[in-house]
Amino acid sequence: MIYRLAPVALLFSCAGPATDAVVLQDPHVAFQVQVLLDAEIRASDGFAGAWFAHQVSGAGDVNGDGYADIIVSAQGDDALGVQAGAAYVYLGSANGIDTGTELKITASDGGPEQFFGVVVSGAGDVNNDGYDDVIIGAQKDDATDVDAGAAYIYLGSSGGIDVGSELKILATDGAAADLFGCAVSATGDVNGDGFDDVIVGAFQDGDVEPLSGSAYVYLGSASGIDPNTEAKISASTPQALGMFGYSVAGAGDVDGDGYDDIIVGSFGDLGSVYLYHGSSSGPDLTTESRISSSDRSYNDFFGYTLSSAGDVNADGYDDIIVGAFSSYQVASASGSAYIFFGTATGVDAASEIKLVPSDGAQDDFFGGSVAGSDLDGDGFSDVIIGAMGDDTASSPDAGSAYIYLGSATGIDVMSETKVSDVNANNDDIYGFSVAGAGDVNGDGFNDVVIGAFGTDAYTGTAYTYRGGCIAPAAWYVDADGDGFGDPATVVESCDVLTGHADNGDDCDDTDPDVYPGAVEIEDDGIDQDCDGDDLPSVEDTDPTDNDPVPDTGISSGATKTGGCGCASGSIPAGMWLVWLPVLLFRRGPHHGAHSSM
Repeated sequence: MIYRLAPVALLFSCAGPATDAVVLQDPHVAFQVQVLLDAEIRASDGFAGAWFAHQVSGAGDVNGDGYADIIVSAQGDDALGVQAGAAYVYLGSANGIDTGTELKITASDGGPEQFFGVVVSGAGDVNNDGYDDVIIGAQKDDATDVDAGAAYIYLGSSGGIDVGSELKILATDGAAADLFGCAVSATGDVNGDGFDDVIVGAFQDGDVEPLSGSAYVYLGSASGIDPNTEAKISASTPQALGMFGYSVAGAGDVDGDGYDDIIVGSFGDLGSVYLYHGSSSGPDLTTESRISSSDRSYNDFFGYTLSSAGDVNADGYDDIIVGAFSSYQVASASGSAYIFFGTATGVDAASEIKLVPSDGAQDDFFGGSVAGSDLDGDGFSDVIIGAMGDDTASSPDAGSAYIYLGSATGIDVMSETKVSDVNANNDDIYGFSVAGAGDVNGDGFNDVVIGAFGTDAYTGTAYTYRGGCIAPAAWYVDADGDGFGDPATVVESCDVLTGHADNGDDCDDTDPDVYPGAVEIEDDGIDQDCDGDDLPSVEDTDPTDNDPVPDTGISSGATKTGGCGCASGSIPAGMWLVWLPVLLFRRGPHHGAHSSM
């Protein structure tokens, strides 16, 4: 299954990149980011065993009103029969998610034990009409064969999701127990034609080896997803029980070539993730890269969850995150997650960053859900990792999630922030699924939705949280690029603003040689170091000058006024060695590295 995550709760400090400057200053600008509870969402017709919020996802902007929307699964819904399943769409607004806009979606041909809604995801804009669309999996659909599975596409419109636009997708070679639709995801635009595409997993497909698994990519078009573009993907070295396709996701553009890429998880055996690059013709299977953890061991379940991490180090290449929720770290099944960086040639397996919670414990299942999003707007994508089995102080298996911040060097493991439901109960399984919600209230900050399908005897609850900035920093235009800004140009922002400095100490923002701490040049009429005074010449001994510097006995003029015992306009021979460095300094260039002499 795919679990998409994004910004989550509480307050934490985050660091932005330093303003580019040639002077010493604090290389980080600290912000406080808040993510406040927006809504606790329950299905209007919910009931025990519905498993509402088993999966949650951002839906994009399905009605084009400028507010992001969400989709929530309920695979146990029985409106069309026991466990026929359903999904619910909720629209964003200026006040956040509006639960009054609830739209319940069921398959037009739904029936008992179809498990429609076992997974849900935004699909991007598959027909490029300006409205985002959604995809829903139904892994036990019997249209092709018993439990062969299906996936459904619904298009957005000015009125929201148009249930009448339903498109049912079936694998052309679907067979009994394939479970096509066990995982679904948007992929971005893998062939660069302007239409977003989708991927569907079928982890029990056994065409090559028993339960070796497969995944299918379908391309968008002006009329929506075109089933005739089906591209079936299997691992080049398939493994029995490999379960390739249990998790699928768009990887973003990991190599920066303009085509979006895809990743497929295969958590069986030692566990692997497979990367395929996009191309003008769709996914290029010849580019397959197999990625494993450096410390992998049996039954880690590496690849059980995966996601694009966004660009965590802001180098222009998207990165990926992979969960291994069953790995033994501090105890059995405490879990871990791994970040891998994109490069010009694709994902670099050697760039691995391993994440383990500071308070990990047995059966926390850290890594059971993973995703990336830029939570604080600093240009570095951050990651959030679910730990659905985490025990709170009084509630076993209440669940939690952890945030780690991106930086110029990648994920900062010291930035860990733990998030839990303040009203946690036993077996809530909070954090089983977490998703980037987009900006649901239009305030410029990404928001988040977290699923806890175990609440109230598996009735289920989805929680949305608003991202935001508590204490925006003051920024000043830095026109001359010296790292100090013009005090008259202050603006407040939580973003690191290009062409700005985090101080307003420059007394002349047109001259890069003028800033606090610069070397002062004598008697040039310019206050280089911004202390309010031009440095008078140390050899000026004119008695009529109100110069505070005492008489040194060295004349700077043509007429000696006393003190050196030498002829007018001359310097004693022995004094050349003393004053030569001063003369050279005064005549030399004053550009380049600055000093605080």
